[in-house]
Amino acid sequence: MTFRFPGWGIGWFTPLLAFFAPVVAYGSFVDGSNVFGVFWLSVGLFAALTWFQQRWAAIPLIIYFLLALTGIVISFAATGFSVSLLGKLLFSCSGIYELVLWYRSPRDELFGDLLPEDVL
Repeated sequence: MTFRFPGWGIGWFTPLLAFFAPVVAYGSFVDGSNVFGVFWLSVGLFAALTWFQQRWAAIPLIIYFLLALTGIVISFAATGFSVSLLGKLLFSCSGIYELVLWYRSPRDELFGDLLPEDVL
């Protein structure tokens, strides 16, 4: 298990999840919500595992984003449109899309893969 950049698709939001999910988990534990604390710790762990090329870690993250997407759609139906909900919707959809692409990718993306093939 080596530490490597997972590619530009998920490389922009997995560090955010890996660093900030434990902060949210801490806040959940302080508030006495242990279930959400464990949930956010697992989100941070799975996001960090993507940087070690553990493709299976994308599956729970996809499930988490689908759960979030369900909650967002319910909130849209209950409260109506808001810019905040729209941002959450776009982030969840983007996360699901990028994780599915990364999970199904036949090869690992390296920095060299960012160059055009005819240059290499």
